[in-house]
Amino acid sequence: MVGALGLDTSLLAPLLPSAGAPAGHLVAEAATDLGLPAGIPVAAGAADTAAAALGSGLGLGDVQLTIGTGAQVIRPLVAPVSRADEGVNLYRSATPDGWYHMGATLSAGLSLNWVRETMNATWAELYASADRPGRARDPIFVPHLSGERTPYSDPALRGSWTALSLADDRTSLLRSALEGTAFAIRDALDALLADQRSPRLRLAGGGTLAAGWRQLLADVLGVPLYLVDVPAASGRGAALLGAHAAGLFSFDEILGPLAPPARLVAEPDPTATAFHAERHARFRRIVSAFRGSSRVLT
Repeated sequence: MVGALGLDTSLLAPLLPSAGAPAGHLVAEAATDLGLPAGIPVAAGAADTAAAALGSGLGLGDVQLTIGTGAQVIRPLVAPVSRADEGVNLYRSATPDGWYHMGATLSAGLSLNWVRETMNATWAELYASADRPGRARDPIFVPHLSGERTPYSDPALRGSWTALSLADDRTSLLRSALEGTAFAIRDALDALLADQRSPRLRLAGGGTLAAGWRQLLADVLGVPLYLVDVPAASGRGAALLGAHAAGLFSFDEILGPLAPPARLVAEPDPTATAFHAERHARFRRIVSAFRGSSRVLT
C-alpha cells in the first residue's frame, strides 16, 4: 500500500514483529512529563480489545465479552482463519503468534447512555430495571442508533422502540433498552460462534458490574457468565506488554500463572432463556424490516 501510494517510507516507524516487542526507550522530555525515569524500555502496543484479552488471560477455548461504549465478543485462534461472513473480523492478538475472531456491536453503553439521558434516569435506575421480570407485552428496543457492525455491516441501520402501549411505564422502557442491547450482543455472538454455543463466556469491561444486568445477559445469551477479576483489562494488558518488553515476564507466564481467575457470576434460567429466545426472534424480524425501510428513509 505504501508503494502504491508513493509514500516516503522514511516518514514511517519501522515494522516490529508483534505487540510487546521493544520499540525504543523513553526520551528525556517525555520522561519529565510523565514523571518516569528516562531511558526505560518502551513496548509496541496493541489494540484495545487485544490488550484486554491479554490483560484478562483469555485462552483458547474461551470467548470473552467486553461491554463499554460498544460491545465486543472475541475468540482466540491458533492460526488465522478468514471469516468474511456476517461481519466477523480477524485480528492479530497481542501475543507474537496469536489471532482472534471478533464480532462487535457499535452501540452498547452508547445507546444505553442515550436512553438514560433521554429519560433522565441514573445508571443505577437503568440497571435496577433488569431486576423486574420481563413481560410478553414489553416493547422491544433496537439499539442500532448509529448503524451496526456484526452481523449486518450496515452504517444506515437505525434504532427503534416497537409495540409501545399505554400499559408501558418507565421501568418497562428502561428494561427493554437493556434487553435490546443484549439481543444485539446475541447477534454478534451467534455470528462469531457460527451456531456453536460456548460453554464459557468471560466478562470484562466496566459495563458488566450490575448483578441484574449480568443475569439478563446470561438469560438472553443462554450461557453461563464468568467474571474476570480485573477492573481495567486493557490497562493491565498494556502494562504486561511493557513488562514483557522490559524482560520481566514471558508470554507463557502472562497467560499462565499471572492470568487472573474467572468466577461464575450468572447462569441462564431455562424459563427466562426460552422467553427471551422468542423475543429475540421478534427483534430479528424488526431489524430485518427496518433495514428495508431505512434505505427508503435515508
